[in-house]
Amino acid sequence: MKVSKPKPVGKMVCLKGNGVLIMEGIFALDPRMLSEENKSEEDRSKHGPFSIFVSPVPYFAVDEQTFISNRTLRLIRRIARDFRHRGRGAAASINRLDVVNSGEVSCVLPHLSKANYLFNSVMAHEMSMLRVYVGPLLTQVAPTDPAFYQAQVLIGLLNRFSSA
Repeated sequence: MKVSKPKPVGKMVCLKGNGVLIMEGIFALDPRMLSEENKSEEDRSKHGPFSIFVSPVPYFAVDEQTFISNRTLRLIRRIARDFRHRGRGAAASINRLDVVNSGEVSCVLPHLSKANYLFNSVMAHEMSMLRVYVGPLLTQVAPTDPAFYQAQVLIGLLNRFSSA
């Protein structure tokens, strides 16, 4: 079983010349991650990092009344990732949603306009694929768990997609 623990703090990295640094995660756009907070907007635009914000922007509807929101798709993806890479069940991922959304509001949205490019990471087939992995995890959420109602909503949504 995997254990979810924060990774130790690493050492400072200084790129030389035209070095490339790829950062992943919600805090990557925060200028403090790149010692950019004291630079002027003009200096950042000329010499600052080229940043790409990658996020799913769903463009499809399940039917005439049901659209998949960005947050719903990201939650389903998070459940799959948290289980596979952090050893968390679906209930733990759902119950952490407020903390995750709060981090996004305070650490991502203020810096989103500084991204040079926005990349939509939605794949037309992913709901069918995620159904196979996430569906069984959602059925393990106990009826007494605060995440139960949200799990049932997600099961209903995922069941509308073919898994073949």
